[in-house]
Amino acid sequence: GEDRLLLVNLGAKLSLGTFSEPLLAPPAGRRWSLLWSSEEPRYGGGGVAAFDERRWRLQAECAFVLAPGGKKAFTANIGSDTVTMIDASSGQVTQIPVGKGPEGIDITPDGRQVWVAHRADGGLSIIDTATGKVVRTLEKVGDMPIRVRFTPDGDRALISCANGGEVALYDARRIEELGRIKTGEMPVGILVVPGGHRAFV
Repeated sequence: GEDRLLLVNLGAKLSLGTFSEPLLAPPAGRRWSLLWSSEEPRYGGGGVAAFDERRWRLQAECAFVLAPGGKKAFTANIGSDTVTMIDASSGQVTQIPVGKGPEGIDITPDGRQVWVAHRADGGLSIIDTATGKVVRTLEKVGDMPIRVRFTPDGDRALISCANGGEVALYDARRIEELGRIKTGEMPVGILVVPGGHRAFV
């Protein structure tokens, strides 16, 4: 097949920075083509950014989560302040208006709710996956909330607040803040271990 794995030895003395999401190089004699984007204007999006073939980079405009069972998918669309709900069985695409600059997104383990953090206005929208409607909006969860992760049991939600240098911890069932955990500068990605007893930021 044409599946490939790219390994890069960065060396011990190279400094690392943040970049747009990287793409692997296409097979020899081939080119990448963008087939679909939730940011396409026909779906109410703000337009699709072209990718740089010389550097194999695609400017990220959305984050993506798949519902348990794979019947629905949701994307957080930074450029159009929406979440796109895609029904895999019917092909229906629904745009859901949310707050400013939605990026961090996760779905509860039972598949009933999607939480999406608004990096630009500090809020968070909670979407009912059955109806595709926003059922609750938290006006201010932090300074630039940028990632959301649930524990495997669905009891807790962690929200990294990049400009605030902290992670907000929520009771996901009651939708109540439990506290704040100070981190280093610009916390972004969150990884919760399978048992749910520890998270890495």
